[in-house]
Amino acid sequence: MDNKPRISGFVIMSEPDKLRYPYMESVKSFLPLCDEINVVYNILKPDNSLEKLQNLDPKVKVIYGLFDYSRFGWASQGIMRTNGYYASTGDIVLMFDADGILHENDVEKARLIINQMYNNKVAYGFWMKHRINQREKGVRQCKHSGIYNKSILGNNFNFYGGTQNYRPMWELLPEEHKRAQNTDIYLYGYERCWDNKKIFEMKLKDRKIMEGSKMSDQEYIDNFIQERIDKVDKEGYLLPILSQPKIIQEKLREIESYQFGYNLFQELK
Repeated sequence: MDNKPRISGFVIMSEPDKLRYPYMESVKSFLPLCDEINVVYNILKPDNSLEKLQNLDPKVKVIYGLFDYSRFGWASQGIMRTNGYYASTGDIVLMFDADGILHENDVEKARLIINQMYNNKVAYGFWMKHRINQREKGVRQCKHSGIYNKSILGNNFNFYGGTQNYRPMWELLPEEHKRAQNTDIYLYGYERCWDNKKIFEMKLKDRKIMEGSKMSDQEYIDNFIQERIDKVDKEGYLLPILSQPKIIQEKLREIESYQFGYNLFQELK
């Protein structure tokens, strides 16, 4: 008879209220699937989100980390994620982002895949993602790891390495642990939908620092906007609000013309 694993989730956050991530909806969407959720919270920049998260649900535990792109670049992200993984006590650990939402229709499907991974001793698996740029348009994001079989990997695993210093160090795994499972579970990512211009530019300046770009701030911002417009025009597909997770639908309807998710700031071109 198959065993059912205990499932943990973790997510890292830095100023999610100020930066207008749908972080509460994100965590709530994983509660039906997870036995516990660890929120690794940047204690350097607390905002109104801290109290909301602490009072959200008994399954949710807030732990503290230090997140500083200007000093540590991508390594900040890797360290925070490693903290979340280490704090997770489940047999299977799920990693998701503060803007990433699990569709309610996929909870049981995800549970079935997780149970299979656990019983078949598969070390890790991949999510897919609909990246929502405009409120009713998505772009398919490449698969990314986010399901970890801690009963196999243990704590001999971290997110310090990789090409940008935040991806898992796959080369440290023994060969027998390198089995992976692709899944067709799509998360829904809403990173910039509710950004106004000030918040959008603040996020991109952090990104520019991490990438070490030599462009001016305005050149970087203009190029990023144009790339997103081109990508949506070329690869975008319709995702009507009613087809997206119920937990976010009302918020999507409230997106206004001054926010990124309305028309990708096309007036800045």
